[in-house]
Amino acid sequence: MKAFREAYARYEPAMIALKVRHSRVRKCHAQLHAGLEALAAIMKVPSHMLEEGHAHIDRMALTRDASIQSDHPVVSKFWEIFDYIDAGIGLNHARTPDKVAVNLLQFEQEARKANLTAPSTDELKKHLKSSRSRPFIDIRPVNSRLTEKAVHCWVFASEPASNRKGH
Repeated sequence: MKAFREAYARYEPAMIALKVRHSRVRKCHAQLHAGLEALAAIMKVPSHMLEEGHAHIDRMALTRDASIQSDHPVVSKFWEIFDYIDAGIGLNHARTPDKVAVNLLQFEQEARKANLTAPSTDELKKHLKSSRSRPFIDIRPVNSRLTEKAVHCWVFASEPASNRKGH
């Protein structure tokens, strides 16, 4: 246990240096590193295998950290299709550039017209609130810049808070 604790004390800061953002991921993978070191202290593990093991743990940590930061596949597919259609005919009802306002019924209709396979409305309602690339704000009527009428929309920030000025 002494070898484990000493190794853990070295590897948790190493996870920060590796730019792993989530503390849970840092701790878990620092423990894996420490466990590998403790195992090597009681068994004869060739140095090249030890290096490969540590490199593999680093890759696992970075992959897990990235997966936590990315959108759910349903959300990613939605934004991919939204961007494609919005560039052509316009789907964003928001009047200001810091917001994206989408009517899901219109989105579904336009995706069908463009022969695109969009996630179902039920899937979108289940996952869109977790959007990270364009954080969810609210579901509300919006004074549409496209129709000049009130339109029921899902409203998102146009970019993550970490990219906005002042954050």
